[in-house]
Amino acid sequence: MHTQFLVRTLLWFFERLYTQLAWAYDMVAWLASAGRWNRWVLSVSSFVEGSRVLELGHGPGRLLAALAHDHHSAFGVDLSPQMTRLTRRRLLQARLPLRHARAQAQSLPFPSAHFDTVVSTFPAPYITDPATLQEIYRVLRPGGKLLILHSAVPLGRRPSERLARFAVSFARSEEQLEHLRGRLQAEFQQAGFAGSARWAPVPPDKLLIFEGRRPVEKPAPALL
Repeated sequence: MHTQFLVRTLLWFFERLYTQLAWAYDMVAWLASAGRWNRWVLSVSSFVEGSRVLELGHGPGRLLAALAHDHHSAFGVDLSPQMTRLTRRRLLQARLPLRHARAQAQSLPFPSAHFDTVVSTFPAPYITDPATLQEIYRVLRPGGKLLILHSAVPLGRRPSERLARFAVSFARSEEQLEHLRGRLQAEFQQAGFAGSARWAPVPPDKLLIFEGRRPVEKPAPALL
């Protein structure tokens, strides 16, 4: 009961952190992750493929800006007006293209088979909504990549690292995290993506990442 209450409270808080309290997002994320949040988020850029990239739930825009710096044609969508303003300010200050829009992941304003990679970091539960997965599948080109950074477990021995790890383990045990890995993999595969969820090392931490692809459609057999 206490764990369920804590999870509900955390979900309520993070919903506010993404809207009314967006101004405090970076600070809270830094504290909750022992200073690792931005490194975790930016680490997924090494898994991105192709030039046309879509980020779902871009938040304050750090990954979106990093992808644009790396010469990707990166687009972002987010439903939060507060996060949209933060991202616009970040991109303007860096003199980067303003390729972001307010939109729902369940109804993406992009043509079909357009993106090489769709990426999302620490997404809310909308990411496994069948409508979201259907839209991701639609906008990815055949053979395109789906990349989800879902969770992180901070390791290390410093007091701040131990506190962050305790907070993670209090919300979810190792057994629950492993069950989550299997469930995520099943949900993405059921939506048609070929791939797997795994724990990726980002020393000294580990990240739960799903890497999948929209299958390449086989050409119709030639008629004799």
